[in-house]
Amino acid sequence: MNTKLRQKLFLFFTLFVCSTLVGLLVFNVFFLDSFYQNEKKSQLYDTADSVSIALDSDDWMSSIDKIKSISGFEIYLYSDDNQWFYGSQSGNMNTLSRGRNSTNGMGRNSNDRSDLSANLKKAHDYGDIYSVYTHPRWALEYLLYIRYSNGIYIVLETPIDNISDSAKTTQLFYMKFSAVMLIIGLIMAFFLSKYLEKKIYILQSQNAKLQADIEKEKTLEKMRREFIANVSHDLKTPISLIQGYAEGLKDEIVESKEDLNEYYNIIYDESIKMDNIVKELLELSKYESGGIKLNKTSTSLNTLLETIFSKYTLSFAEHSVISKLQIPDENIIADVDSHQLEKAISNLIDNALKNIDSPNNLSLKLSLSKNFIHISVFNTGSHIPESELNKIWDSFHKLDSSRSRSNGGHGLGLAIVKNIINLHGGNSFCENTDSGVVFTVTLPR
Repeated sequence: MNTKLRQKLFLFFTLFVCSTLVGLLVFNVFFLDSFYQNEKKSQLYDTADSVSIALDSDDWMSSIDKIKSISGFEIYLYSDDNQWFYGSQSGNMNTLSRGRNSTNGMGRNSNDRSDLSANLKKAHDYGDIYSVYTHPRWALEYLLYIRYSNGIYIVLETPIDNISDSAKTTQLFYMKFSAVMLIIGLIMAFFLSKYLEKKIYILQSQNAKLQADIEKEKTLEKMRREFIANVSHDLKTPISLIQGYAEGLKDEIVESKEDLNEYYNIIYDESIKMDNIVKELLELSKYESGGIKLNKTSTSLNTLLETIFSKYTLSFAEHSVISKLQIPDENIIADVDSHQLEKAISNLIDNALKNIDSPNNLSLKLSLSKNFIHISVFNTGSHIPESELNKIWDSFHKLDSSRSRSNGGHGLGLAIVKNIINLHGGNSFCENTDSGVVFTVTLPR
């Protein structure tokens, strides 16, 4: 894909350079000469304007001499009766009056003044005249311009050979210049295409990352809103109970010691629930902000799992759980933070107890692969939808809000597990089995 993009960019810039140079060459070969002549005609017209203005001044002759010097054109003036009274070069003026070889009716090899008079009359009757003629003495082509203004004929001329020579010199220059620029353009197109390809790839990568971040932020924001709604409900319930039973104690409606103890126990239990919610929130905040630093030591994972499992003996009995601990004979030693890892495994067991279903089987397993240590917690129960298997490790995510409230879950336990395992350089994943669900964390060996 990158190679194709580079080729397209290189082809685009090459075609652009080539088309630009070809356009310049075509212009120079076919249009430059005409362009030069048209420019000269425009200059003749402007010079005639300057001469017309100069004729109104007292020192008109000196003014016209300056105009001739600046413009480089030959200037002749005739009166209304065709009598010459000014010419910047008398030699040219004599040949002008003797005749011209003209493409505009000035005559061909004439030796009288009838052709000049005819063209002066045309200028008088029809307006300005442009003409090309061959000089009878020097055999050079001239561009001639005649204007009739305020009873005076203004005649200007300039050699066409000078125009053609300039055009040919310019054409030769552009041909050589184009060849050099074509080589330079191809080299620049090659490197520019590589540079732009790199920049486009970077922009595409950044755009893809930005889109992913935006989607992730949208998902996280949605989970936050759901979490706030759920936690608000979870907090509201114990607060309402505490408030209600506290008011009962305040109003002294309790009649027996047994009822009084029940009120105290309910208030205490609900306060513990609130405390657990706040602790989980604070704990998760520390993990996600990088506030938790691991204190790793060489630890026997066999011993650690046996210790953790033994702490749940009463809970297993209370929930009628058929528990099983599976550890290898080989003592597995790992460099871990035993306190944090115990918290992660305990959260997995707590999660299994909250979601276990008949026949209430739960197992904790330690195993080895080539590069990793695997710790798995299995429980019988309902499967997790495939679309949720990767989301359950995210903060604030809960599969079933009503069920989570009933079993005391707030969607934070598995997120804490993921953060602890990530700090150890491991991974977390979940999969459905035939009879339940298994949560697994891996640690590098």
